[in-house]
Amino acid sequence: MTSNPYTGYRIEVKIPFSVLPDAVDPNRMGLNILVNDSDTQDLTAQTRVGWSTWSGVRADPWRWGNATLPDLAAKPSAPKAPIMPDTAALSVDSPQTLLQSVSDGVAPGGYAKLPDGTVKIKKVTRTASKVSVRLQVKKAGTARAFVWDGTRVVAETTAALRKDGTLVLPLSGSLPAGTSLLVSYEHGGATTALAKKIC
Repeated sequence: MTSNPYTGYRIEVKIPFSVLPDAVDPNRMGLNILVNDSDTQDLTAQTRVGWSTWSGVRADPWRWGNATLPDLAAKPSAPKAPIMPDTAALSVDSPQTLLQSVSDGVAPGGYAKLPDGTVKIKKVTRTASKVSVRLQVKKAGTARAFVWDGTRVVAETTAALRKDGTLVLPLSGSLPAGTSLLVSYEHGGATTALAKKIC
């Protein structure tokens, strides 16, 4: 909330207890309030204001302030088991990354780039129910194909190829103008990307 003349701002944030990893101790709850502020027109957050003894409290929860909640009934500790992600995003699975790779020539994911001509789009056919792409390959590898409408993946498929092959991507509806076929190809720790407008 601002005023004229400007005297500062007021922020209200609500954090449901249900999203916390354990029951709240009403007599001693760690709380960190950190604001990246800027008094310049470029909004570069040159000032960091923290409710803490030291700065850098994002990574130092033992330096957070303590809050008390006198009206909250105490409950026994009931820590929730952490959910540890066991998968990682791969650039060869990212349409946006493939488009960027085609534009700037940098291999997806920072891998070594496959030599030009390792894989080529030889033919693309489109019907109301599917998109088919014929790939010409010089080395065995993994091909991933995506129908990308500019906002979302409409269809996708993956195939291991040892020689030239055709990938088929089923469609469930019409495609908007500007839709592209994107292909990533991976072989021996090296990658490349291809793109072709299909409508």
